[in-house]
Amino acid sequence: MTSESDSDTAPLIAPSGSGGGGGDRLYETLSEELDGLLKKLAKVNDDMTEIATSNPALGTPAAIHTIQRHRDILQDYSQEFKKTQTNLRSRREREELLHGVKKEIE
Repeated sequence: MTSESDSDTAPLIAPSGSGGGGGDRLYETLSEELDGLLKKLAKVNDDMTEIATSNPALGTPAAIHTIQRHRDILQDYSQEFKKTQTNLRSRREREELLHGVKKEIE
């Protein structure tokens, strides 16, 4: 049984060469899935814009505002995703560096 504090201190992504390649695969799989979902959401936003601009009855100010809000949300999600990817890469590099130093000390 793992305590909550153990899960809080366990590395999210195992350093390369430590036998923990499963974390790297999971990270890559989730990153690809999230990237795909963001692209699908961008396509939906583009389709909504096209429908609203091609049909004046649907291009009401409320609809245009809603579409803009959806674009803003997509932009926020995309920025947060990129920021999280950068943070995880930095953490992985730090863990790999510390793992290498630890090996040298031993």
